[in-house]
Amino acid sequence: MNYGRRFMRFFDAGPRAFGCLRYLHIQCVALSINDMANVLEKCNKLLYLSLKMCDFGSESALKMEHPQLTILELSYWKCASVQLICLPSLVQLTCEIWVQPEAPKLAGPWLQNLQFLYLRRIHEECDLDWTLFFLQAAPLLKRMIVEILYRLSKVWDHTSCAHEEDEPKEFTELCQLLYQKKGDSLTWDAPDDLKHYCLKELIVNGYQIEEKFMRYTRRVVEAAVNLELLIGCKKYKLYISCIRLFNWQFKECPVI
Repeated sequence: MNYGRRFMRFFDAGPRAFGCLRYLHIQCVALSINDMANVLEKCNKLLYLSLKMCDFGSESALKMEHPQLTILELSYWKCASVQLICLPSLVQLTCEIWVQPEAPKLAGPWLQNLQFLYLRRIHEECDLDWTLFFLQAAPLLKRMIVEILYRLSKVWDHTSCAHEEDEPKEFTELCQLLYQKKGDSLTWDAPDDLKHYCLKELIVNGYQIEEKFMRYTRRVVEAAVNLELLIGCKKYKLYISCIRLFNWQFKECPVI
């Protein structure tokens, strides 16, 4: 709370200066939702906004309306919801949250200009087909990175979490709670005729030669008709022309 009060005193001393800001990063402060709304209203020329470990109240709704904002980063914040009301220039959205697929028609208005997507810490037992939701909702998506996290399956047998030293306790507890459930509980039924015309790159960190991964990459390649590059892990690079040539069988190609 002390940092929040200090920040607002600083803001109140020169609100017009905040109106000229292009880049703003706020970390580890607790603000009322009204104070935060006032800050965002004054900072109406932002191109980049990062909110990390901020507390706006568990019952509050943070509303985002910035016509020039292109990059938005949200990490471990506390509020009931973040409403992306009007962000027509947004091209990069980073959220350290748990993602639940929604109907593309509902998510489309706030994902329609998304070009780069990085999905982190997907449990090793979780099916990957649900990520196709983003292909439906983000027609301009050019690059998608999917990261599989394997060590968590070993962590839950102990009383501590491997991330607890560098991540909030609340996040660690939420990880444990969710991963105690079935890993395949998150599903998404994408239409068989799904097509995407902008995706150029798919990167899967933690790729394994297993049916789940083969099925997933096959579906993405079939849907993304202009896909040029597929990286199945950090050590090997696969071009789509090679994948089609070998009838979807992965061949290891050293990185050039």
